[in-house]
Amino acid sequence: MQIFVRNRSFYRKMAVYALLIAAQQFITVGVNMADNVMLGQLGGRCR
Repeated sequence: MQIFVRNRSFYRKMAVYALLIAAQQFITVGVNMADNVMLGQLGGRCR
C-alpha cells in the first residue's frame, strides 16, 4: 500500500485548498467576533 503520492502537483493543490479553507475559517471567526462585540455594546446600553 502506497501512503505518499509522488506527484508534486497533488501536494501543491492540497496546500492551496488548505489555505483557502483556513482563510474562510478566519473570516467566519472575525464576523462572529464582530457580532459579539456589537451585541455586547448593545447590551451595556440597555441597562
